[in-house]
Amino acid sequence: MTILNIGSGFTTMRGAAQILPRLVGWSSGAAIQALLFLLTSGSTLKHDPFSKWMAVGAFSILSVYTSFFAYYDFLVVETREKDGFNRAISAHQNLVREIFTPIEEKAQQLENEIKSKDAEIERELKGEGLTGIVGDGPRVEQLRREKDKLLIRFDQVKPVANELRPLFDYDLEGKEPQEIFNADRKALAQVKPKCLPTEPEFVCLPEKYNGSLDPLNPKSEKLQEKYFDEEDRIRFIAPFRKIKNGEEAAIAAAFFALLVDGVIIFLGTKIEIPPPGKPEKFDKTITLRIKGTGTEFLDKLLEAIDNMSGQSYQELFINQELLKENQTQYQKLLQSLSNETTWIEKNEEKQWVIYDEKKFTDWVIKEGERLIKNEAQNNSNTKSSNIVTFYLPDDDTKEL
Repeated sequence: MTILNIGSGFTTMRGAAQILPRLVGWSSGAAIQALLFLLTSGSTLKHDPFSKWMAVGAFSILSVYTSFFAYYDFLVVETREKDGFNRAISAHQNLVREIFTPIEEKAQQLENEIKSKDAEIERELKGEGLTGIVGDGPRVEQLRREKDKLLIRFDQVKPVANELRPLFDYDLEGKEPQEIFNADRKALAQVKPKCLPTEPEFVCLPEKYNGSLDPLNPKSEKLQEKYFDEEDRIRFIAPFRKIKNGEEAAIAAAFFALLVDGVIIFLGTKIEIPPPGKPEKFDKTITLRIKGTGTEFLDKLLEAIDNMSGQSYQELFINQELLKENQTQYQKLLQSLSNETTWIEKNEEKQWVIYDEKKFTDWVIKEGERLIKNEAQNNSNTKSSNIVTFYLPDDDTKEL
C-alpha cells in the first residue's frame, strides 16, 4: 500500500508539473496524493461518508488525470521527441525553400546573366558576334548598358542573400523544436525590411507568411502548427484527444493510471484508524444506522431494562416495547452482545434476558461516555438518521 502510494504520488506530481509551472505542479501533486490517502484511510471526514466519498472521487479524478501525463511520457518519450524534432526540421526546410531559396536563386540568375553578357561582349569584340564587326560598335555598347543594369540589380540582391543566409542556413543538430521555431521567426522578421526594390516583380514574402508574426493574426497559429503538434502544446486536453483518436500509448497510460489509483482506493478503505476514546479492550465493532444520536440510542436501552419475577430467581428482561423506534438496530446490537458475552441471552419465549446487570450497564455507560466525547469533538448535532459504530466487549467476560 505504501509503495503504491509513493509510486502514485510520484506520477501525480510529475504529471502535474507538465501542465502547471514546475514548482506549482510538484506541490499540487503532493497535496492531491496526501489528501487522497487521508480520505481513504479514514483519517478525515470519517463521520460524514457522503462528503468523504465525494472528496475521494474528486481527488481520484485529479490523481488519474495528472498521472496520465507521466505514464504517457514514459511510454512515448523517445518517439515523441524524435517526431517533434522531425516535424520542426520539416517546417524549417519548407520555410527555407519558400523564402530564402528564391532570393538565392534570383542572385544566381542575375550572376549568370552578367556572365552571359560578358561572353557575348567578348564575341562581338572578336568579330564572332551577331554583327560580325571587330572591336567596339553599337552592339557592344548596348550589351555593356544591359550588363550595367544587371550589375545594379545583382549588387542589390546578392548582399541580401548573404545577410539572410546565416539566419536560414544554420546547424539544427541538438536544437529543440522551440529553438528552431524561434530562430525561424527571427529570420522571417528580417525578410520584409530587406525586400528587393530593384526586383518589382519578385515576391520576397509569400502572402501566406505576410502577418504570420502577429500573435493576433490567424496566420501565426498556422505557422506554429507546422512546427508543433497542437495536441502536445495544449496539454490540458491532450488525454481526451489522444484517447479519442485511438492512440495505443494514450489508452495504456489511462489504464495504468486508473489501475494504480483504483487499487490504492480499494486498499485504503481497508485501513481503520482508531477514533479517540476507543476502549483498549474492545476490538470488535458493529455499525448501525439509527434514528437520533448514539447516546440517545444507549439511554433508551438502559430505560428498557425491566425487572420481572422469574420462576426461581429475579430476572432482568429487555422491554422491547420501549425499543420500537430502532427495533431492528437494537436486535442487531443485542444479538452481537449475546455472541460476545454471557451477560445476555434470548430465552425460549424470545425475550432478551440479562444475567449480569452490572457488566451490561457498565458497558452501556462507558460506550455512552465515549460517544459523548466523539460528538463533542465533531460538533455533531442530532440528525434524523445517523451512522454510529459501537465497540463490543472482548471475549474475556469475567471483567469488563
